[in-house]
Amino acid sequence: IALIVIAYAAFIDATITNIVSAKSMQTEISSLTTTMSDLESHYLSARSAISLDVALAQGYAQDDNPTFIMRTSANSLSFNQ
Repeated sequence: IALIVIAYAAFIDATITNIVSAKSMQTEISSLTTTMSDLESHYLSARSAISLDVALAQGYAQDDNPTFIMRTSANSLSFNQ
């Protein structure tokens, strides 16, 4: 009967440990979700503030003949003008 009591206590301990860990992880997930939301909001405001006029005012020039590099498969690149 002592073995059953010890096993029962071990299972109760494991259950409590798992509950505390789950609560800790839930708090961490909530914190990370808030941080991610703040970063997304900052990104969207910064993105909406960018325009051709702003770029030209900061000294950037518009390229009339852009060059693109495209990946056609996992191991090769193509150079397009």
